[in-house]
Amino acid sequence: MRRRDQEQRSATQFTCRNCGRTLPAAEFERYPTGTYRKVCRHCKYLLHTRPYKQEARIRRLKFELAVRG
Repeated sequence: MRRRDQEQRSATQFTCRNCGRTLPAAEFERYPTGTYRKVCRHCKYLLHTRPYKQEARIRRLKFELAVRG
């Protein structure tokens, strides 16, 4: 195991690479390997989940308009 991974597993706080806030480890997603995501849960939502849901909504609206005529 890499030394960096061992340090990350024992850390209690991380700094988000997106917003720069220092938060407790519970605010970061944990991978099955025991390491943590570099972006906090809130920023992950803003960067990945929210845009995906908006795109899905737009696709659905376009489909409904195409079906109607």
